[in-house]
Amino acid sequence: DGARWTKLENGLTANAFYALSFCKHGTVYAGTEQGIFRSDDDGNSWFSDEAGIKDVAVISLVTNDDDAIFAGTGKGIVYIHKFEDH
Repeated sequence: DGARWTKLENGLTANAFYALSFCKHGTVYAGTEQGIFRSDDDGNSWFSDEAGIKDVAVISLVTNDDDAIFAGTGKGIVYIHKFEDH
């Protein structure tokens, strides 16, 4: 019902968040003002996952079943990255 929220910020250093994308196995990606952050434990801890994008606002994210992530940036550029370690 949205009445209760839990703050999960362990490892997040960005102040602005624009997009979230959820994958299999509990992986979550966050598009932020500083690029992409990744969590492998359902959002309990986070780390910067630049995936070739550094210090660029990522405003949209889409993932697919093949563990590829598509990221749209504030500069109008779309990046595609395939994660091999999942």
